[in-house]
Amino acid sequence: MTVQDKICNICSMKIFMLGGQRKTVEIDESMFGNKQKCNRGRVSEGQWVFGMVERDAGQSLFFRIPDHQQETLVTRLGRKFIEPGTVIISDKFSPYFNLNDVGYIHLMVNDSENFVDPYTGAHSNAIEGLRSQVKRKLKAMNGTTRAKLPGYLDEFSWSKLQPELLEIIDEHGLTQLVKEPTRDDNILDLVLTNNVNIINNVRVIPGIRHHDMVLFEVNLACRKKKPVRHKIYTRKRADTTRIKKQLQDFANNFVEMKNESVHTKWNIFQHRLTGIMDSCIPHKFTTSRYNLLWFNRSLRRQTTKKQRLYNRAKKSVSQSDWNKFKLVRKQLHKNLNESRKNYLSDFLCDSIKQNPKAFWSRIEKLGKEGTDTQDLKVRNKVFIKPRAKAEVLNSQFSSVFNNEESENIPDLGKSPIPTIGTIKITTHGVEKQLSELKVDKAYGPDGIPPWFLKENAYEISQVLTDIYQDCIHTRTVPIQWKHANVCAIHKKGKKSDPSNYRPVSLTWIASKVLEHIVHSHVMKHLSRYRVLTDCQHDFRVKRSTETQLICTIHDIASAIQSNKTIHAAILDFLKAFDKFPHCRLLKKLDYYRIHGPPLNWFESFLTQHTQSVVIEGASSAPVVTTSGVPQGTVLGPLLFLMYINDLPDTLKSTVRLFADDALLYGTICCDEDTADLQEDLLSEKIWIVITPKMFLPSLPKCQVNG
Repeated sequence: MTVQDKICNICSMKIFMLGGQRKTVEIDESMFGNKQKCNRGRVSEGQWVFGMVERDAGQSLFFRIPDHQQETLVTRLGRKFIEPGTVIISDKFSPYFNLNDVGYIHLMVNDSENFVDPYTGAHSNAIEGLRSQVKRKLKAMNGTTRAKLPGYLDEFSWSKLQPELLEIIDEHGLTQLVKEPTRDDNILDLVLTNNVNIINNVRVIPGIRHHDMVLFEVNLACRKKKPVRHKIYTRKRADTTRIKKQLQDFANNFVEMKNESVHTKWNIFQHRLTGIMDSCIPHKFTTSRYNLLWFNRSLRRQTTKKQRLYNRAKKSVSQSDWNKFKLVRKQLHKNLNESRKNYLSDFLCDSIKQNPKAFWSRIEKLGKEGTDTQDLKVRNKVFIKPRAKAEVLNSQFSSVFNNEESENIPDLGKSPIPTIGTIKITTHGVEKQLSELKVDKAYGPDGIPPWFLKENAYEISQVLTDIYQDCIHTRTVPIQWKHANVCAIHKKGKKSDPSNYRPVSLTWIASKVLEHIVHSHVMKHLSRYRVLTDCQHDFRVKRSTETQLICTIHDIASAIQSNKTIHAAILDFLKAFDKFPHCRLLKKLDYYRIHGPPLNWFESFLTQHTQSVVIEGASSAPVVTTSGVPQGTVLGPLLFLMYINDLPDTLKSTVRLFADDALLYGTICCDEDTADLQEDLLSEKIWIVITPKMFLPSLPKCQVNG
């Protein structure tokens, strides 16, 4: 039975009734709302609610009622939702006195005198407790207002009567999109989906008589996308002996190119590697296939056989041919279900421990939503073609860049930190970095697979060492490395909105190897002289969200133990990795004594970068990145840590940093302390460290809760 069949069966059930022979149902009416006492008793203003609960089963119903008369409580609700012959327990309220006359066994308890009737043992503890539970949850929702009461009572009753429906919705990741009542104050019509991006403009319109209609749009446009061709090298069939010989010969001759520029050397190296791979490794051009993950070769053959038998039966109109087709079709369906179950049980159970990344990747692919970039919409104009979508996204990503003038940067003063040493590049170090490459990583823009660099690390390291040494000596980066292909990753919200995507750069693997070497050298310098603030807990060894949480909880618990109040604010950096200006960062690198040739190399690494967005094989025009660092580089996180490093020094409050997230807090010992956090946020000192464009437009304000 499919998920749709299960939901239809549950929703098409007849009116649910409580009780029955030898079963007990407690009933009670209550006022939900404000109550005022006066000299003549208690005057209530609010909404009357009638509730009933079946003992042992725990199933219950709650209704909003216009009054508490006999016609409403007994005739309209009691007899409609309680089976005849049920034992009904209520308080001594006159509208209930005739329940014995309409087919029920009625027991009463006087709550004002006894919680349990001394003669019959009747009590209404179950309905009283459930009613208190409902009111308590409503109070937590900021009041029992008429606006919130209808939807909550419906949800509460559903959770008690049909928990299997809620379990199905939760288990299959379904989302209910109808938010307005469709009958009186109730939401009786549901729109359930596991892909909210294909449902648009859900609204309720007037219907026939008292029941409104739900109108929504479903994006079912079926456009066949042009397959993207990928060049795949067959690793198992590579001629390794021939490859190593040609690479070694090339390395021996490469020393003769010492007078060439870094850009020329890299071009020669890249083209030679591509030529060796094309001549020594069989390759093919393949396209992305959208098969089910458990659809193997055997099932594909059975599918072909089924189609062949169908064509034969349709042509011959023979009953025997139709029987053969039906038999094969039945067996195919059985094998499909078994293959799916085996895949889910075997792969998911093993990979969740051995390879979590592959596990979550498969879980994502099991969904119906997909990861492709949908049609984009900007100012009511829809962009469908891949090249047009790439241009729109590249324009969106480049719109956050800024370019600050160097004369606006304040002087940081004299640095007490010693000068960084010379960056040394050795063949052994390069070979070690190549041998540690992860073969499952994506290719770079040059199309050289990581496994090829790893398996031939010894021969390739000789050439790359020469190129890397030349990069450091000439303080330049090959111009080819300064271009990155950007992949647009959906974050949240509608997929048609370009602002809901974030850029991830696909950079050159050879560039990342050099970045690892430089990163190690710079981090040793920063660690030796304790340059990085202890407030930073991201992108650092032996630091994580757990260490940040421990420090924060310790400070808060200490303040609470001393009967002090904590004031706090969270700073939301906007596109932090894309916005910080290069000139300000270089100024800080110089202050941390990363100057001379290393500083010049960093300047070459940061400036004149370009990026292009690639979607479905189509690429946008390149755009210059005037600020920040490409997300996907090795040095990007370290450079940002150094950029934001002196933020805690300018503030009075305690600061906890996790990359681009900042938490400011402090204890209140006197009245003056309440203004410290707000003073920090408005102080000009904070803008010396960061630029105003890196924050959201509205500044946070300090709120103190005691």
